[in-house]
Amino acid sequence: MRLVNPAQPVSLLDRLTGRLVRPSDGRVLLGRYMIPEDETRLMLGTRPADPGDYLVGQERHWLLRADRLTRWSGDYGHQPLPDPLVRDNVLQISERVAEALAAGTPLEEWISIPPIVVDTDRRLQPHPLEERMRAEVRYVAAVCRTPHARLRTDHTLVPVSRARAITWRTVVHLSAHSETWAARRLKGVEPAHLLTPIRVPDYDLYENRVVAALVERLWRHVLARTAELEAIVQMVERGQYLLDEAATRPGWRGRERLYDMIGRLLHKQQFEESIQQLRDQLDALRSSLAPQLDSRLRKGVRTPYGGRPELRPTNLFLNDANYRHCGDLWNAWVRLRGESQTDTDSPAGMAAWCRGFARFTLLLVVQALEGIGLRPEQDAAVGDLCPGGPGLRFTHRAGTLKLTQDHADTLTLSLRERQVLRIVPLPHALTASGDVDIVAARLAELAVPEGLRLAVFYPGEPREREQLPVPFRIAVSDVHGGHVGNRTLPALVPVSPSDVDSCARVGRLLRTALDGPVMANYPVHVPCRVELVARAAELLDWVEPGKGALLVVRPPNEAEMNALPGAIGRLCQATSRAYQRGGNQAEINELVRTLRDAADSVKALLCCPVCGRTPLRGDRAFQRRGTTYRCSCDQCGTVWETRRCLKCSDRYAVLTTLDSEGQLGGCGDHLDRTFAQDLLAVPCWQRSRSYICPSCGSCAESQSGGREAECVRCHGCRSPGPP
Repeated sequence: MRLVNPAQPVSLLDRLTGRLVRPSDGRVLLGRYMIPEDETRLMLGTRPADPGDYLVGQERHWLLRADRLTRWSGDYGHQPLPDPLVRDNVLQISERVAEALAAGTPLEEWISIPPIVVDTDRRLQPHPLEERMRAEVRYVAAVCRTPHARLRTDHTLVPVSRARAITWRTVVHLSAHSETWAARRLKGVEPAHLLTPIRVPDYDLYENRVVAALVERLWRHVLARTAELEAIVQMVERGQYLLDEAATRPGWRGRERLYDMIGRLLHKQQFEESIQQLRDQLDALRSSLAPQLDSRLRKGVRTPYGGRPELRPTNLFLNDANYRHCGDLWNAWVRLRGESQTDTDSPAGMAAWCRGFARFTLLLVVQALEGIGLRPEQDAAVGDLCPGGPGLRFTHRAGTLKLTQDHADTLTLSLRERQVLRIVPLPHALTASGDVDIVAARLAELAVPEGLRLAVFYPGEPREREQLPVPFRIAVSDVHGGHVGNRTLPALVPVSPSDVDSCARVGRLLRTALDGPVMANYPVHVPCRVELVARAAELLDWVEPGKGALLVVRPPNEAEMNALPGAIGRLCQATSRAYQRGGNQAEINELVRTLRDAADSVKALLCCPVCGRTPLRGDRAFQRRGTTYRCSCDQCGTVWETRRCLKCSDRYAVLTTLDSEGQLGGCGDHLDRTFAQDLLAVPCWQRSRSYICPSCGSCAESQSGGREAECVRCHGCRSPGPP
């Protein structure tokens, strides 16, 4: 494939890495690539591509063209889109988010948009297609039980006594197969078996192929509706848990928002009655359709119909009552299901889904930031979150936190003007297929740029992850960044409006990215000239000497901070011509400044990550343990500390609340239900007092060898990953 202008090669923007790449044929992840801002020569299918457009196409295929001779094509693989319940509600929520951004809605009102299923009433009502199915399913069963057939001639080998007719095939077969002879006579061969023509029914008719395809489509519709109902049931069952969790939220705004979300879930008394009624109706349809999947018609049809949705007016569809009702049910399916499916799979529908999922992710991130106790600054406005805007600023205990969104729909979190997390909304349903090989192939495409903490948000349901083996179940919902085999993955965060734990999962990711590095940065190193290290450590009780640096090992009190300039001032030396040296006043001033910043960083460790309270007596709350420490909150009972990994020697932060003390670890969904957003390092699956190192994925139990053979996580993660 050649380019018309090699001096200006065509490029696409890779949203995962943030770099420009050359397009190529093949399978890609939906929403990964965009048209760069300065690229105006491309076409998506038959329409011109504008800068900022996603690489989308018709249904599962995409086509990119630069001119008549230069083109690239490919697909998105199996089932790149989530269920209709997820798609429809994400689009509805994103429309509200976009309208609020355009209208300048107050920030409090914008954050209060519920990120859950908003049309439960409509979803619990019988679908019009299901009403037609209940009326017409008996005719489908009659056709599958006694289908029409045409007679065709077949040949079978029978004993001579049962043969009633012969053809030229009989003579040819008899002459070629001596095993069918009884004896050889002088006048010829005496046969024992003959190939005889018989008439057999052939069910592979056009009408029967249509009915077979109709049964499969109706069966998939019922299964999709059943899965949709179970997702709503799971949300309702989580209502009581959320009600208990709301009472423990530190901020009244977070509690009020959670109560409002619970009220939207359980706003009607007849909710359970509607669920049970719909479940009974779907079970009845499943019972009626299940026998037809293995009926005489389905066995007699080689391949179900896969042509145009418009049916031909054949004799059976016009004059046979059973087939006529089947044709009417097919037309109802085309009208009620086919049109909406076509709108979703069109290029415009795919692009709207990609944009809508990015807005849904933005809403979840802002709500999760407030859920972990961060509040926007007073002058914050919703318009600051628009792509390319100045961003939204929050007050964090370690400094100012800024959330920005660029024109590629990616989010960036910066703490004290330093990027700590990059969030990429990827609208591809990575786990929708439930097949391990397909999931492994999709995970293999996720690249992790060096030196950058990357989180990928994707649409995913809990029931999809339950079908995967333990190593993949951990990897597809790991906020620290998992491993499959020898491959490092970014932090993967499945979100969905039907999963009420999505906001808590996002909050756990943000707490890990923001509080984890701040808490693990102990002791704080202050660069210092080697000649001054020992002398400065003698003057300050809260500082110890290190290798070319001073180590701040405990938070100083107010009196010690006031005495800092005078104590360090003793290290000043005047200019001396006799000793041929200059003064070091500038160096001492810089040392005082860096020591103040380091002391503020250590004092920030006293602030409780859960309730935000700082103890009055920091010397009692802070307990030093060599190169690690332990703090506790006298108000909410939360304990936060750092530990050193026995395998890789990295330090990592641990957070234990009063409610989660003694709880074992598990996969991501178990962590969401048990710990919500108040968790940093994951507890061991066998012993709650041991924790898993986020860097290497090992815990103290696996290093001791005591319970490693019994642990499902340790045993499962040793299995070889996909190629």
